[in-house]
Amino acid sequence: VSDGGWAEPAEVITKLDQPTMSLLVVGSGYVGEAAFLDGRVRKLSRVGRVIFTPPDREVLGRGAPGNMRVVSCAFDRSYCERIVGPLDVLSRSQLVSCLNVQSALLPAIFARLMTEVLHPGMVSAALVDSLGQAMLVEWAHAVLSQESKHRGGRLLPRHFKIIDECLASSDMAPGVCAIASACGLSERYFARLFKEQTRQ
Repeated sequence: VSDGGWAEPAEVITKLDQPTMSLLVVGSGYVGEAAFLDGRVRKLSRVGRVIFTPPDREVLGRGAPGNMRVVSCAFDRSYCERIVGPLDVLSRSQLVSCLNVQSALLPAIFARLMTEVLHPGMVSAALVDSLGQAMLVEWAHAVLSQESKHRGGRLLPRHFKIIDECLASSDMAPGVCAIASACGLSERYFARLFKEQTRQ
């Protein structure tokens, strides 16, 4: 948890080394904008209440004067990618969605996570782990699955990267069900898309 305040409009560039989900707690009327930088300044997008920052990506943020509390949850990269797939193949529209993750559930998960961290109980480690996993799954549902719907049913570059990783990490060829599951798709839907796109 971090607090900050600015008397004048502020601009900051940040680059995190771990995947990080953040909840912004700001006063009404606060306006913030941001863009991921990859060599050039992009059009700034409005920042929402929940932000996901993939690792090793520069973010330019601009904010209006005011006070802000940021509650952040950083994830181990390999843990995060085991749950949601590779983060280095996010599309431009997915990155924009990361700046304003549309989910009513994520703020509630943050609240429960904060309560558990501040007042740990007997099974805190398991609860924190399950809340972190739920947070990543909800992010994937809000950001990654939306693009699949807009693409008219196509496997994305991140799906092909997951397929390659599944094939490379196993001595025996994994089944269609295992690969589909790793991609977050049903076996039948995955098989149909794979066949349509690869003609195999």
